[in-house]
Amino acid sequence: MIYTALAALRRVGLDVSRTRPNLIDFLQSRSVDCVLDIGANAGQFGRWLRNHGYIGRIISFEPISAVYQLLTQEAGGDVLWETKNLAIGDHCGTASINVGANSALSSFLSVGEIVTPDRLHSFKERNETVAVTTLDELGAGFSGNVFLKSDTQGFERPVLEGAKMLLSRLCGVQLELPIIHAYRGTWTLPQAVEYMHENGFVISQIHPAAFLLQDKASLWEVDVIFRKFDSAIDR
Repeated sequence: MIYTALAALRRVGLDVSRTRPNLIDFLQSRSVDCVLDIGANAGQFGRWLRNHGYIGRIISFEPISAVYQLLTQEAGGDVLWETKNLAIGDHCGTASINVGANSALSSFLSVGEIVTPDRLHSFKERNETVAVTTLDELGAGFSGNVFLKSDTQGFERPVLEGAKMLLSRLCGVQLELPIIHAYRGTWTLPQAVEYMHENGFVISQIHPAAFLLQDKASLWEVDVIFRKFDSAIDR
């Protein structure tokens, strides 16, 4: 009975696997050889890529000076892993970023009411003025099959707004998107999906990114991988 059902699914172009596809599968399927790591923090994502077999070029962007030093140490000795002490947004210049005790929660955006006073320091202890540029400004330096990952604590839309020309060249995009809004002024998950659809991308994979402290069975954020629209399957 089970095998009959599986055969029926495959006849209409669907498949069922005991193993779940992940980002590495996506990168391999698109022959990605250049990953743009926006919001690199201390290099956790780049290290994950290396530990899971990705051997291509990584370009990591981290604006906060102290965290950038940790990133350069993590990438040290890897000739295909470049680091840049820059923020990525929709303009070139400078901006003030909220630096938290947990540097991974630092953001250009202020926090919302869901963040309780006892946790506020995790999101903001001080401010730092950082350099900002756009991906389109840097686009000439990105060659090959390029994949974009943005984990910028609610700042994903400005990252994409500054990459209007680059988007058409990308093999795929991974965005960290909110289920619950910790930062003010962020877009909703449906808004992000619609934005990506308008730019020729559809959802490929969704993975849990973080769970709520108040309800550990409920998601706070998800990592959504988008692929290029394919007229043969996206009707």
